[in-house]
Amino acid sequence: MQIYTSTVRTGRHLEALQRVCDPSDVRYLDIETTGLSAQKNQIYLIGSAKPCADGSVVLTQWFDDTGRGEKEILEAFLKDAAGARALVHYNGNRFDIPFLVRRIQALDARTEDGTDGASLLAGMKSEDLYRKIRPYKKIFGLASYSQQSLEAFFGSDRTEDASGGDLVNVYLRYIGRGLSLEEKTASFYTKDSVLHLGDPALAREAASILEPKEELRDRLLAHNRADVEGLVFLTPLLLVPELFQTPLAVFKAQANRYRAFDGTQREELLLFARAKEVPEDIIPRQLVAGRDSCFVTVKGNSITIKVPVYEEELKYFYANWKDYYYFPEEDEALHKSIAGFADSSHRVQATAKTCYTRKTSAFLPEWDRFHGPFFRRNYEDNFAFFEFTDAMKRDRAFFSDYASYIFRHVLEEPKDKQ
Repeated sequence: MQIYTSTVRTGRHLEALQRVCDPSDVRYLDIETTGLSAQKNQIYLIGSAKPCADGSVVLTQWFDDTGRGEKEILEAFLKDAAGARALVHYNGNRFDIPFLVRRIQALDARTEDGTDGASLLAGMKSEDLYRKIRPYKKIFGLASYSQQSLEAFFGSDRTEDASGGDLVNVYLRYIGRGLSLEEKTASFYTKDSVLHLGDPALAREAASILEPKEELRDRLLAHNRADVEGLVFLTPLLLVPELFQTPLAVFKAQANRYRAFDGTQREELLLFARAKEVPEDIIPRQLVAGRDSCFVTVKGNSITIKVPVYEEELKYFYANWKDYYYFPEEDEALHKSIAGFADSSHRVQATAKTCYTRKTSAFLPEWDRFHGPFFRRNYEDNFAFFEFTDAMKRDRAFFSDYASYIFRHVLEEPKDKQ
């Protein structure tokens, strides 16, 4: 086993970590394996970074340099992790943690005091940065949600772009389990021959085969180090759920009139809000999402919400329709206690679809009964409206509640897509 210690570049990690636990109790974790199966493959490199009181982060890498020291690096990691309470990783709930547990169990790896290693991990809080952002893919709109894609989105200058899978053969060559140099250099696989044939891909392969062992090792360590540094860089993702789940505080509301594409004059409500107690720089780039003619823009902890205001005639449907008569000429329903005295030739028994009164006013949309009474255009509609009253226009608490409601609705995936 070889052990390497270094200080990694740090960023905006401390504030986010403090929401989880004491930063000194956290370990950033990334493992490198010889394959995807914990039954058939092994862990050859573990990178674990510990935040320090002075704001620095110290990375320790345990490297199995022989292919036979997996248990040794596992127990070295467990010795260090015994003082931690939380692990921070990217998609580790799906891969790193289960893989670690299976290999620990298979090799009966234990802590320094003899504690079962799997039990130690089970007792730690698992903070998966991928799981933090996964519910909000709709608004982020990225083509890929790999760790490196997220790093690029948040402004990382990372240049190392290999994947763990790309480096399996590098490790096998390092420990001498790949094809021998004689086998590789036979025929046209020599560096000069490949260059002569003009095949860049084979040239790169041949060049890598001829790399000294130290360079192979350095490539493996550099990739793991870049991944762990990326975890530190992405620590603010821990606060993403707070941004999207914390009630919003509206500090400004205004109506905006505009001309629609069909030439009609329309009105919209603009709500300017902030997510309470969320850092201003959590989202460095502008995000935009829309649903049902409502739009949300997010930058940092500032959120702008645009909602159409509908000025039209809508219907209020009564639930107890059996107690009403419908008057076709007036196109409205009246309770039998009043309508019972009217000429029976002008009335019919109301149905669920005809038991309504009509009202012309300004309305705001809703989908799951945010505010009553509820108005609809037609009985079959699966969405509704509520009247936008003058009292509401002076009520900041109403605007904050409604902004939070629209924010959740826009971010939520439609049920038919879930």
